[in-house]
Amino acid sequence: MRAVQDHYANLTVVTGPFVYFRGVTVEIREKTIREVLVLPEVENDWEDAIGCVPNKHRLSDTIKKALCRNHIAVEWSLDKYGCPEEFLTKHLTDHHRGWFNLFCTNIMPTKSHQFVSVDRALLLFAIINNITIDFASIICQQMEVFTVDEKERGWFFPSLLTRLMERSGVNFRPHDESSLLPLPWSLQGSPPDYEPLDFEAEGSH
Repeated sequence: MRAVQDHYANLTVVTGPFVYFRGVTVEIREKTIREVLVLPEVENDWEDAIGCVPNKHRLSDTIKKALCRNHIAVEWSLDKYGCPEEFLTKHLTDHHRGWFNLFCTNIMPTKSHQFVSVDRALLLFAIINNITIDFASIICQQMEVFTVDEKERGWFFPSLLTRLMERSGVNFRPHDESSLLPLPWSLQGSPPDYEPLDFEAEGSH
């Protein structure tokens, strides 16, 4: 994992999507991520689909009903603007917690799984409702988070990063061998037995 550690040590706000690493510039862009992970370029992102819902506060209630055991008992903590920020993970159903733990490791990684942030709740909501998701865009957004907030940094996306390094011509050292991991499997489809929500109907109540 030494190469991955070195990558994050060289990640700065100034360099943006380019990381100068062992004499080589490693590019971290949506296009290159799609090529490495063999992902299609999607026409609409999950954030665009969520944005079509007229009432965001009503959406927070919709999320609770869709994801939680007892939605009445769930309370969102609010940010300084009064907008939903997070709720306790223990309120998720077992099925949804499994999905949550998966993408908190591989897609929107975090060091703590105690709370469900609004971004992660929206992503989980999108997955179970067959909303198109641009994973490459999400990974780039996460890299931006790690760039500006070192507290959030971990050794995330190790297999992807090593493939991007290989693509850029980085010369690996003997102690880097453990970081040359196989590519992660990608999420395809959505959990069974879920009917996609009708956003137009949802916003019209």
